[in-house]
Amino acid sequence: MGREPWSDRLMVEECDELSTFDPKIKKIIWDSKVAPIINVSFCDDTGRPTCPNQWVHMVKTMTQFGGYRHWFLCPYCRKKYAKLWNRPGDTKFACRKCYNLTYRSQKEHNGSTHRWFKQFTGGNSRRAWGLYEMMFGR
Repeated sequence: MGREPWSDRLMVEECDELSTFDPKIKKIIWDSKVAPIINVSFCDDTGRPTCPNQWVHMVKTMTQFGGYRHWFLCPYCRKKYAKLWNRPGDTKFACRKCYNLTYRSQKEHNGSTHRWFKQFTGGNSRRAWGLYEMMFGR
C-alpha cells in the first residue's frame, strides 16, 4: 500500500545522488585493483563544495557470469547499496533506509487501481490476463 500523499518524508528526488552507475565513478572503480575507498564532494554551479569531503568505502561481489559488481557501503548500517543519498543541508551520504527517504511514486500511489483490478478479476489470473488482452491487445 502506498504512502499518504501528505507524508512529510523527504523524497530521493530532492537529494544529491551518488551512484555506482555514474561514468566518473566507473572509471575510479575500474582503475583500482582492490576494493577502493573514494573521496566524494559535491560542488554547486560556482564550484564551491556544497558538503565536506567524505570517504566512501566500496566492495565488489562476483556476478553469476564471472564479472564483478561494485557497491557502496553505507557509513551507518554498513550494508551494500548501488546508490547513496545526501539530504539537503546534511554532510554525509547514506542509504535510503538510514535517511528514511521515499520515492515520489510511493507518495502518489494510493492503491485504488490495484484494489479495483483485484476486485474485478476476483484474484483469478486467467481472468486478469483476458482483461489485459482485451484492454491492450496482443
